[in-house]
Amino acid sequence: RHPQQVEKLIETADVVWCLDFNGPSRVGMMEDAIRASQAFKIVVDHHQFPESFADVLLSDPTCGSTCEMIYGLIEAWGQLANVSQETAACVYAGMMTDTGSFRFNSVTSDTHRILAFLLDCGVDHSLIHELVYDSNRVAKIQLNGYAMSEKLKLWPEYGVAVVALDAEELLRFDYQSGDTEGLVNQALSIEGIRMAIFMKEADDGRIKMSLRSKGELSVRDISAAHFHGGGHHNAAGGVIENGSMLDAVKLVESLIPSWFS
Repeated sequence: RHPQQVEKLIETADVVWCLDFNGPSRVGMMEDAIRASQAFKIVVDHHQFPESFADVLLSDPTCGSTCEMIYGLIEAWGQLANVSQETAACVYAGMMTDTGSFRFNSVTSDTHRILAFLLDCGVDHSLIHELVYDSNRVAKIQLNGYAMSEKLKLWPEYGVAVVALDAEELLRFDYQSGDTEGLVNQALSIEGIRMAIFMKEADDGRIKMSLRSKGELSVRDISAAHFHGGGHHNAAGGVIENGSMLDAVKLVESLIPSWFS
């Protein structure tokens, strides 16, 4: 909401922590400010193929969440005794959302040991789940219903599902940031589907994409090759810079056979 104030803070900072992104291009309007800042930059991230733009890089693509890595830093610094209930709740929320509520194969026994510590700090895990997943506006529910009933396209011969929403459709349902979170996973959950793509038209006219897959199919590689994106093996993001939503869907449709050849 206040881009000039944010840019000033980044410009005058002594240290900038870059958490959960592997390159400045992933932070939108803040990219130029981060690249130009003379601050000491520290990256903590779990996405593949990080850019070399920071002074310190802590990268672990095998880790389920960046918040789990943050916990590791706190532990290494000997500061676990000083973790407040509020901090523990934030770490829990980050781990929960980044691991699909702890169901992805990146979750390990160490993850659950960390969760035990956070619960011992007084974290109300039921409340966090409720606030994140069970507090929905009527318009959001209607938008999700419309997307799955009217905008879902399937290519069963390849096991691919695509959901695409343009700007007019988002406006019709009073779209707010986060309203379409999880749609791509709903599409991926359909029987026989091994790859799902969610596409939405952003305010700047670009088509933003979320890609998910199962098993050995790497949506990170697909996104990097075709959609200026990246992320994880089974979860990635991308963008189509120019053209209408209709053109974008046609482009995806034309590429699908090459991903399974």
